Amino acid sequence: MTANVEMELWSTAFDVVRPLDSLPRPQRAATSVQTSPSYRLEGRRRRAEKHCIFVHVLGGCMEIWRSGRTWRVPAGQGFLNIINEPGSGYGYPADAREPLYLFWFGFIGGPSREIVREMLDRHGPVYTLSPERDPLRRLLALRRPEGESCRMGAYSGARLVVDVLAALGESAESQCGEPREHPLVERLGARLGADPAGSWSVKELARGLGASREHLSRVFRAERGQPLAAHLRKQKLASACRMLKETDLTVKQIAARLGYDRPDNFARMFRSGLGMTPGEYRRSGPAAFGP
Repeated sequence: MTANVEMELWSTAFDVVRPLDSLPRPQRAATSVQTSPSYRLEGRRRRAEKHCIFVHVLGGCMEIWRSGRTWRVPAGQGFLNIINEPGSGYGYPADAREPLYLFWFGFIGGPSREIVREMLDRHGPVYTLSPERDPLRRLLALRRPEGESCRMGAYSGARLVVDVLAALGESAESQCGEPREHPLVERLGARLGADPAGSWSVKELARGLGASREHLSRVFRAERGQPLAAHLRKQKLASACRMLKETDLTVKQIAARLGYDRPDNFARMFRSGLGMTPGEYRRSGPAAFGP
């Protein structure tokens, strides 16, 4: 294996004061220049490293790969990478002839790896983020004299990492226009919207949409970030509240309309959601409840 050739132009380490394990934190920001095809970093060879990295190409062209696919990243674009992810890596293209100038930002901790993995799966590794965009401009402004670290608190450090990731995600979404939900979730929303007080179950909805219960639940959770069953309970709870306040239906009748064969099961759901019985809500609860 040939040695990687890298020359740092400047490098600033972050000294996070009293870090919290649950929050992401910045590690280092630097600019460097690469001039040889021997510059090649592979996740399978970096198993001990746990951080993530965003690299912005300032000049030249980069080659990256992940899960069997390869991308060329020219100047003005950048990429996200989980350093030790098998099957991923980046390097100087074998056919390149010009120097490769890079700015990179490393971060670690909290949910940073999970966030980056979800972004990679949704948007891919390549992003367009101009140096004039605020998070990148802030990072470039954090340059310190050689040997001097950038000191910041746990919350300021976490905000810096999250701002960079949010800017990358917003850039990716703007490239593909208005973000849209999975077609299956859109059809589900139309069906629920047509009859919000319906006695829906996940199984019935899946059958009506021509999908398996497992697939529908998996797609909904990926799109909305919560289980479909929990969403249905919340919708039924909102419908129950409206009927309790706006109609003279008995609790038993409301339970039946929402698909509960036993009023005590309905009452249990209601108390779990609002901390009071349906009767107590009808007498003194708020005038409206909704998602």
